[in-house]
Amino acid sequence: MMIVNKGKLSYIFYFLIINISVLSSLAVIPSSIQTSIVRAAYLLSIFFVLLNLDKLRKIKKKYLLPLFLMLIYSTFLIIGFFYHGGEANKLAMAIFSFVIFLIFLINIDNWTRRELLTPFVLTLSVPIILSTAVWFGVNIPVYTDNISSLEQYEKSLELSTVQAIAFSGVFLNQNALGIFAMLFLMVSITYQHQNAKKISTLLRYALISLTVLAFILLIKTMSRASILAFFSYVVISSPVFLAKFRLKEFVFLLLSISALATIIFINYEYIELLLKRTESSGSSGRVDVWKSAYATFLNNKLLGVGHFTYNGLTAHNFFVDKLASNGVFVFLSIFIYTLYVLAFGLSFGLINLLKQKSSRDIFLYLGMFFAVVVNQLFETQMGSSFHMLYVLFIFCSIQVFSFKVRRRLQ
Repeated sequence: MMIVNKGKLSYIFYFLIINISVLSSLAVIPSSIQTSIVRAAYLLSIFFVLLNLDKLRKIKKKYLLPLFLMLIYSTFLIIGFFYHGGEANKLAMAIFSFVIFLIFLINIDNWTRRELLTPFVLTLSVPIILSTAVWFGVNIPVYTDNISSLEQYEKSLELSTVQAIAFSGVFLNQNALGIFAMLFLMVSITYQHQNAKKISTLLRYALISLTVLAFILLIKTMSRASILAFFSYVVISSPVFLAKFRLKEFVFLLLSISALATIIFINYEYIELLLKRTESSGSSGRVDVWKSAYATFLNNKLLGVGHFTYNGLTAHNFFVDKLASNGVFVFLSIFIYTLYVLAFGLSFGLINLLKQKSSRDIFLYLGMFFAVVVNQLFETQMGSSFHMLYVLFIFCSIQVFSFKVRRRLQ
């Protein structure tokens, strides 16, 4: 009886931690409350690990290299904090970059993939629903301590009522909404595919509707990094959807095409602007930032500078930011980890694809992982250990490894 209660309590903690990773990013929540929410996440994470310490001894050998790389990553983030100093939240994020890894690793073999994905689907639907409400004219207040960010947000709202330019929903900029729309699309499609015979008709149509809305919001943000990332997910996961025709997937595709056609018909000028953005270099000045970041690294190779900025801008590339801000050890650990996940997933997936063995579902998680990496080649949000991008990055990587360790695919 005690084991059952312990398992349920662990899942409740897990559910809440996933929810917090989204709630802490929403501008509709006052910053003071966001701070309290993140602190609650720290406590929940500690309780979760302590509750499951006995499972750490049972970690399979296949996870040892990823475990070692993430330990190096977190350790040098902590060393860098004490070397450069800074706010306490940076130390917390350094510690919990490893704790988040442990949370997913501990229970990878104890919960089904449906149980693991459910909190992601539910919590990521919140910004989609709220942003859709803003799109339809509902006034939802936003909070920020940054006046310039608030002014930029108000300007984007004015534009969205005229030409739907750079729509940001309940976030302070369109790129943030683009990220969450992209994440919901991937998680929702993966969830629906893996649970096609287990979800009710009502839930299926609700998810399809939200998925179509998320696709429209993604296009409305004009966020090239997120749009590119989503289509990279589609490409990587294509072996799954090409394996067998399914009516629900055809309906989803038809609805998506219809929605996009409707946008074009209603507001062709918006599509023209989006196409012009794709015709440009797409760097938006990022090349100069990256050059500066590399020059900064050359002068601070071991531990970086603590927090890199260029004319008030972040590095706009997660890996470049780690190189300049935290030094070579942090960069190499997370970069090698990323390459290892991609190499492991592609080799294992392609071998099984050629031999027609096992499931192709590994491509769904590998696609999500790759999409997050693609997005973070132009952004830096993964630097926060409780941002949904980092959480999904770690979650998908461990899922990719789990396909060789366990054969239970539901």
